[in-house]
Amino acid sequence: MDEAALLDALDDGHLAGAGLDVLEQEPPTEGNPLRHRDDVIITPHAGWYATRSTAERRRKGSYTIAVFRNENTKTIVNSGSLEPLQ
Repeated sequence: MDEAALLDALDDGHLAGAGLDVLEQEPPTEGNPLRHRDDVIITPHAGWYATRSTAERRRKGSYTIAVFRNENTKTIVNSGSLEPLQ
């Protein structure tokens, strides 16, 4: 992620806000300007952890298994680019 570009987009009003789970430098320094903005939310790599995301992760995991088995891939946008595994 380009933090400088994000800051520019926020300052210019192109973005109303940002929710981040990853930063250029981990852990972020105290001087990171993203840490001190009211229009930015930074989570400690736990933004994915919610009841809905847990169910979504299970569902998407089953799609991955289907691809490896060369089974139902109709929900994959670019399924034509997949080659069966030998």
